[in-house]
Amino acid sequence: MREITLQEVLDAREARAERQRRLLAQWGQPLLSCTLNIAGPVKRSALGDFLFRETLRALEGALGDRLLHREALAAGLVLGDGLRCLPAGLEPVGDGSSCLVTLREGKYHQVKRMLAARGKPVLVLHRLSMGPLTLDESLKPGDWRLLTAGERDKLMRTEPSP
Repeated sequence: MREITLQEVLDAREARAERQRRLLAQWGQPLLSCTLNIAGPVKRSALGDFLFRETLRALEGALGDRLLHREALAAGLVLGDGLRCLPAGLEPVGDGSSCLVTLREGKYHQVKRMLAARGKPVLVLHRLSMGPLTLDESLKPGDWRLLTAGERDKLMRTEPSP
C-alpha cells in the first residue's frame, strides 16, 4: 500500500472545489456537496456505500422541499421537452406533504410537470387563485361560472409579471 502525501490530499481537495465551482456555474443554483473521508486503501466498500446512502437520506429528510426543490423552482426549470419555466414559488404546507406553488405563467400541466421533474409527483391539484382573482368558495369541484364584469375589469387592469 502506497502512502498518500499531504500534497496529494490538498490537490484532491482543490480538484473537488473546482468541480463544485463548475457544477454551480453549470446549474446556476445552490450546490450541496457531501464527501466522506475514509481511511485506508479501500475507498469503495459495502460499509462506505451504506454510510453515503444514509447520509444522503438524512440530508434529504432534513432539508426536504425547503432547499432541494424550492431553490430549483425559484431559479426556473427547463423541463425535459425544453420548456423554460419562469421562476416559481414553493412553500410547504403543514407536515410538508402538501405545498403551495405560485406561478408567474402557467403552461400545459406545468405544476405537475415541474414537480415530477424534481421527483415529487402531484397526486391532487387545486387552483386557489389566478392573478388578482381568488376561487369562488361556493363552487364545488368541477363547477364553473362566468366572470363578473368587475372580475373581468380586474384581470384587464392587472400588469403582467416581469
